[in-house]
Amino acid sequence: MSIIPVQGSEVMYAAKEVVRLGGKRLLKSDSDWEFLSEFLLVMNPNWTRYLSEKRREAKEQQDNILIGEVEPQRAAKQRL
Repeated sequence: MSIIPVQGSEVMYAAKEVVRLGGKRLLKSDSDWEFLSEFLLVMNPNWTRYLSEKRREAKEQQDNILIGEVEPQRAAKQRL
């Protein structure tokens, strides 16, 4: 089971419960996030950046353990 961090929450949720907003549709204010969070669980947009950075680091360092940890999360993100 893949878990995904949700914007504005300290709890992670199952990937099937979370939606991902595209970059152009990113909400601008905290009040926008608060409103939307009443209806949807939105993936934390920083998670995508974090995974990309870790994947790049792993490949540069040829760290197969880190690659093995990052790839499943990256695949879960892409399914959203």
